[in-house]
Amino acid sequence: MICNCGAASSTTTPHHSLQAGGKPNQRKMVRRTVYVAFRASRDARRELGGGGAVREASREYFSIVSTYVAPTFMVWFRRTTTNDRTRGRAPDIHVHWLTNDAITQKLGLTFDGLSAATLSGHPRYVFINTRNWMQPPSHWRNVSDYRRYVAVHEMTHAGGVGHVTRSSPCTTDTLDVMEPQTKPVCGRLSSKYTLKSLALISRQKKLGGFLRDLPSKKMPNTQMHY
Repeated sequence: MICNCGAASSTTTPHHSLQAGGKPNQRKMVRRTVYVAFRASRDARRELGGGGAVREASREYFSIVSTYVAPTFMVWFRRTTTNDRTRGRAPDIHVHWLTNDAITQKLGLTFDGLSAATLSGHPRYVFINTRNWMQPPSHWRNVSDYRRYVAVHEMTHAGGVGHVTRSSPCTTDTLDVMEPQTKPVCGRLSSKYTLKSLALISRQKKLGGFLRDLPSKKMPNTQMHY
């Protein structure tokens, strides 16, 4: 497992509960800061539409995960750069914009047409398929809905959470965001957490938060999910 050596800073938020007799009892909940850096390959930059488009895509991705993923995991996301290693701000998560060809070359044909993320190690990596970001698969009718799904799905993987499965392989129920949905599936598409994924996230928080045990040096990435 990975050791906790304080690579990320944390803040505390007061939490109030009631003791017997109605007296308030204050305890502190740790809300860790997780540093996120973005980069794009040359081909991905071209596919997104240039440097300005890369910055806009990164802002959109960061806004989505800050709105939906961060509060669920009780962390703060803060942007940094790949070269900022001062004051403990080296990236905990690298978000890479890659073309589909680059993803298959890097990760293998299993990931053809998909985005991906590492579930363990430090730092962790998210690989966003720029083709899908610009033109989602046809079963996704709304671009913004797909972008929210893929951003939440992959960033939750980076938080150490794998896929959730249903007892029935084909239903009309609303899907959990942690069910793979980039390729056609049976069910109503969704970018929302359900009780299944929230249970996995709760377990991760008990193990130490979004990045569970952060080491002081690089650790190998041993798991990859799409």
